[in-house]
Amino acid sequence: MTPATFIAGDIETKSSYFTVQVGASDPKLNIAPPKNTNIFTRISVSNKAPYKGEVVLVTYKIYSRYGNIALENYDYAMIDGVWTEEITAGSNGWPTKQESINGVRYNIYTLKKETVFPQKTGKITIPAFDITARVNRSFFNQGSVIDVKSNNQDLTVKVLPKNSPPSFESQVGKGYKLDVTYSRSELKTNEPIDLKIKISGKGNLKQLNAPELNFPTDFEVFDPETKNNVKISSSGLSGSKEFTYLIIPRHHGVFDIDAVEFSYFNTATGKYKTLTSDAVKINVLKGEGKDLTNTSSDNKKDVELLSNEIRHIEHETELTPLNAFFFGTTNYYLALGSPPSSIYSFLLY
Repeated sequence: MTPATFIAGDIETKSSYFTVQVGASDPKLNIAPPKNTNIFTRISVSNKAPYKGEVVLVTYKIYSRYGNIALENYDYAMIDGVWTEEITAGSNGWPTKQESINGVRYNIYTLKKETVFPQKTGKITIPAFDITARVNRSFFNQGSVIDVKSNNQDLTVKVLPKNSPPSFESQVGKGYKLDVTYSRSELKTNEPIDLKIKISGKGNLKQLNAPELNFPTDFEVFDPETKNNVKISSSGLSGSKEFTYLIIPRHHGVFDIDAVEFSYFNTATGKYKTLTSDAVKINVLKGEGKDLTNTSSDNKKDVELLSNEIRHIEHETELTPLNAFFFGTTNYYLALGSPPSSIYSFLLY
């Protein structure tokens, strides 16, 4: 800027030079010139080019220069092709902030925050939202009603690399950990083992499925009990998910159990990563009962209780055809003569 000049009498005084640097506006706002510069709405996203399954924070805001504003109606459209988790605000709602845009000071009201996880690749559009607001309302003035429509936001969802490991099942995030524990490694036949698999990290853990397990055919494995400990925040979903299996060995011996594997796409490195537990050796001693796999056909004729839950089928059973006639049989004549004999006995008494 050129210096200012001041003349007092015969004395001339000049100010010093100074420079004003104008930076670029925040590209996340994606703000086009609004129709009403006093109030407008915007949708902003944390990442416009995520991978499929990567978290994106979507924020819905109002920018206002009015002294007071009251919402009378608002409407959000559904987003196609994403998994959505809304972030809950505190008891007082989202805090009001101030921001200068193109030299104009605005009060910024956050209406809604949500995390979205793209479930397909290509272009995904976050539709505009509409609000109806009453502004400049006072005790002597009803104020004015204004309808405002926001912008759209487009996401360009990238395809994950093709070299995914066999144990990869769509988990995308960072900081994942795998913890596998067995309740015991030595027991008797028909006694239970608890296997707990805990996976933690930052990603869409709610869509996480239990890892595939390979156990000997002599082991009976029941469907897992699932426990979620997942929290949602502006940075996405984080926490852990546990799968607890009940396993019952039906035959004695020493069994080698394969390691459990879990793979995910690490957004911090842009590569796949596989987590692997240790292999386990299970020593199953012969219990008091009989091994299910060693039970002979003669012994199966006896109904045997196994672990209070499984019984063998009784083989020697007499069956009666459905079309067998009841007429003319001994039971038929007994049933026919029983009413008169009963009446005669009653009268005689």
